[in-house]
Amino acid sequence: MTTLQQNLEAVSATSEEHKALQEQYEKLREELQTKTESLTQGENERASLEAQTNSLNEQLSAAVAKVGEYGDIQAKYDQLLEKLKSNDDAISQEQVERASLENKLIALQEQLKA
Repeated sequence: MTTLQQNLEAVSATSEEHKALQEQYEKLREELQTKTESLTQGENERASLEAQTNSLNEQLSAAVAKVGEYGDIQAKYDQLLEKLKSNDDAISQEQVERASLENKLIALQEQLKA
């Protein structure tokens, strides 16, 4: 095998490796975008739930004298607080996953630069 053939084969192998890394990079970038959108949606939902909770808290304070209403509002308030906690847990998990994807992207970018 000539040196030219060896060089051509080496270039071809490097090109294939680069293409595979580029495809992996694009896939991870798309996953990161999806997680970012999901995280944004979760944060928006959290803000909405928090606003609803605050509104119900105000209603609850106003309804203390009305025992029947108090029970209903307290149940809704507790339910929203539970949803808020659940949403916070989901946001935390998404943040961990997003950070992991960002680290993978950084590592792939470094490999692509090499």
